[in-house]
Amino acid sequence: MKGNCIIVACENIIKNKGLLFCYAYVSGRGKLKGQRILHAWNELGDVVFDSSNGNKVVIRKQKYYQLAKIKESEVIKQTSEEVIKLMLKYKTYGGWIK
Repeated sequence: MKGNCIIVACENIIKNKGLLFCYAYVSGRGKLKGQRILHAWNELGDVVFDSSNGNKVVIRKQKYYQLAKIKESEVIKQTSEEVIKLMLKYKTYGGWIK
């Protein structure tokens, strides 16, 4: 199952330059339950915004990390400026992620 999380998180960065682009392994849900999958989302302070695959999740970071079994030390976080520079340099939404 392929999602659109990277594209959506990048597009959100373009629309709101105050957001962070976040990327890490999360615990799958539904059909992906029991699997660790790479996932991207946005953060602003202690709030997570996850609009991937048609979702409209707005939740406190602590709860999101708990539900998705995310280890904060493993989360890659980039500013809008960093992400926009990488998108322009590589002309893509991904492939440049650390």
